[in-house]
Amino acid sequence: MIKINKEKDITFLSAAVTDFADSLGYCEYKIPLSIKGIKPRPTQALIQGTKAHHEKQQYEQEHVELEPVTITEIKDEKRDIEFARENIYSTLTIPFEFPTENVLVSLSGRIDKIMRIDSTLIVQDKDSAISQSITSSANISKLNIFCKKK
Repeated sequence: MIKINKEKDITFLSAAVTDFADSLGYCEYKIPLSIKGIKPRPTQALIQGTKAHHEKQQYEQEHVELEPVTITEIKDEKRDIEFARENIYSTLTIPFEFPTENVLVSLSGRIDKIMRIDSTLIVQDKDSAISQSITSSANISKLNIFCKKK
């Protein structure tokens, strides 16, 4: 969902990373339709992708056993770690200044998996059934947003 609120002289735009990135990568009409409160019916591709995503999530829950990660382990940049689906959220807030108004954009979403191997941080977006073989502009946009923290 993409929401726009205006308070005094600032316009606040908040969106889920997926909605924002999908509008860039798949459907340029998603932003204006969302602003108007119109949610299109799910396509067959979306239904199949959602089903595949849930099946993969279910398989991982039943067959993959990840050790809990402590704050100490996360802070130790030399330690290899891996954790997934533990409600890891990232939010990117960017101010924009236009000649006639100020806009604050806030994009947030859940990260599927984070790993650190040999001091390299890896953020993985396993958002769709095709993301394993095809990297779309929407996937790249989401990963850029997740990794753009100050």
